[in-house]
Amino acid sequence: EAEILLHDKQYLDAARLFARASQVSNQGQPLVRAYQAYASAGQSTEGEKLLDQWLRAHPDDSLIRHHLAQAQLNANRLKESADNYRQLVKANPGDFVAYNNLAWLLGELKSPEAIPTAEQALRLKPDNPAILDTLGWLLINSGQAQRGIEQIRKALAKAPDSPQIHWHLAAGLAKTGDKVRARQELERLFQSGLAFPQENEARKLLDSLK
Repeated sequence: EAEILLHDKQYLDAARLFARASQVSNQGQPLVRAYQAYASAGQSTEGEKLLDQWLRAHPDDSLIRHHLAQAQLNANRLKESADNYRQLVKANPGDFVAYNNLAWLLGELKSPEAIPTAEQALRLKPDNPAILDTLGWLLINSGQAQRGIEQIRKALAKAPDSPQIHWHLAAGLAKTGDKVRARQELERLFQSGLAFPQENEARKLLDSLK
């Protein structure tokens, strides 16, 4: 019934039924759908409360903790998100997704542990383009642009259609003073028509390189 309500865009009614399904089944999985329904209704905070309450009673539920950490990241509550990702990697040292997300968050929080955390993620999954991109971007922003660009190029070889990785390459090239290639990379990126979160920042950089 909750799925039908969600399909019909009756988000709040769907969210309440998903929460009830979790209570009846004593399973956390329906709370993920409850969060998604609340988020669709513009009330993601209510969904987060359900995830948080579940984790207080079931602290070892990694699935729910992953969803809560991602929800906090989406809400720009970086420290809270990082704390949850720390718990995830402590519980499962092989969780390369948690390591990668934690590395990005630590970079945003200006922590010296950001690069070592990304390097650990890469050791766990050496060919993952998202991890290569994270490490490359962290290196670029820490004054190691040439080394960072190497990682970004490896990421692009594995995910050539990723606009965010193209943006990171362009920004890295600009930091090394290679304005010509940075401009070419940005022009190709905008010609592709692909959307990415840093589009305004990228346009400002392109204007400055002309």
